[in-house]
Amino acid sequence: MITDYYTAVHWLKSAFILCNEIVENDESVIENIEYPEMTEEERNRIEIFQWFLTNMSEEDKEWMQKNFPDLIFSYSDKLDLWILCVDHFGTMWKGVPTTTNCENAAKASQLP
Repeated sequence: MITDYYTAVHWLKSAFILCNEIVENDESVIENIEYPEMTEEERNRIEIFQWFLTNMSEEDKEWMQKNFPDLIFSYSDKLDLWILCVDHFGTMWKGVPTTTNCENAAKASQLP
């Protein structure tokens, strides 16, 4: 099933704060990236354009990964919190398709 990126990341109503400087201040963020299931070659092609601090618990993050398997997360050891890693730019999130295992999220999709 497909939904839009906006619906996916806001499904649990978590808070997000843009913090693109996090990678310059906390090397653990790069080391702790949790990619979706893919080959190493596919991982090497991914570029993260935006980094959002979240208030997600580990359980929330795991639920999101299970139900929205394309989402990428990392963990900041310094801040002790999960980070949403956005691997696209130039398009509103409501226009970016992403996979979901959640039927209600697919129904809530705002894709044209």
